[in-house]
Amino acid sequence: MAEYQGIPINYDILPDEVKAAIDRDVSQHDFSLRLREGGTLTLNGSDLVIGEPGYEKNTFAFLALDKLELKNGAKIVTNGNTVAIFVNKLHSENCSIVSFVGNNQRAKSGTSGVADGESGRPGAPGDSGGVVAIHVIEELRGILNVNLSGQDGGHGGNGVKGTTGPEGPRGGDAADSNWPLPGCKHSGGDGGRGYTGGPGGHGGDAGHGGQGGQFFLYNVGVAPIPQASYSFAAPAGTPGNPGIGGAGGDGGRGGDGGHGSTYCGGGNRGPNGYQGVNGDNGAQGIAGAAGAAIVKNLDLELVLRRLP
Repeated sequence: MAEYQGIPINYDILPDEVKAAIDRDVSQHDFSLRLREGGTLTLNGSDLVIGEPGYEKNTFAFLALDKLELKNGAKIVTNGNTVAIFVNKLHSENCSIVSFVGNNQRAKSGTSGVADGESGRPGAPGDSGGVVAIHVIEELRGILNVNLSGQDGGHGGNGVKGTTGPEGPRGGDAADSNWPLPGCKHSGGDGGRGYTGGPGGHGGDAGHGGQGGQFFLYNVGVAPIPQASYSFAAPAGTPGNPGIGGAGGDGGRGGDGGHGSTYCGGGNRGPNGYQGVNGDNGAQGIAGAAGAAIVKNLDLELVLRRLP
């Protein structure tokens, strides 16, 4: 018997006899013996956490045991991974199996740009709510609440304001004339317009919302599972927010006017350059699809065929 109270635990520390695989060709007698050898696992106000969330990876967790007890708000947190449970008796005091909790309910956001004109990174796509398959051989007691919501997509990072345009060219200097009399040949030239500012960085695309998970509840025997024994929800994950494009960079300073001379005035400063083009906002994400539950009564032979 293993009991965990008031602390989060991960799948790896569960007793080996709970996680041991079952051969596909096992007889009904040996299968029943294997479940009894798995003993009792009690989660008393503790969360059992399965792996890590991740759109590009998936962990498989297998539990085979005699009795699974969930008490005092205990949860099994799948993190969108696949969980298969074979158990003689499942007792739940209104406890839960959920896909994501806390900060993991949303995928990672993309980082915002840092350098002038740098674009934001896209938000990560939301992971699916995963797959949970529970095979109850003898008894399901109490209420089990299952929520395999898809993970929300990550927010896109913001773009950064563009670079300031270079300063405009300086105007030519004035020149005097000595013939036929000393005087002004031409005044100093006006400075050139400043150069256009650099474009703003693009906002990162929003991450798509994850798909709702799939729940399979198989009861061994002819008596159907009461509807009140479980509740199920698996809404789609929502997309993240797209990143905001950076403003265009400021136009460059107008060039200095040319110097005056003894008889001629100097030139005027040129006009400032134009502001750069604003960066585009990131693309909108797409919501996932809702998940589904399948609840069936099976005979033990069919259960054995479903062994992983």
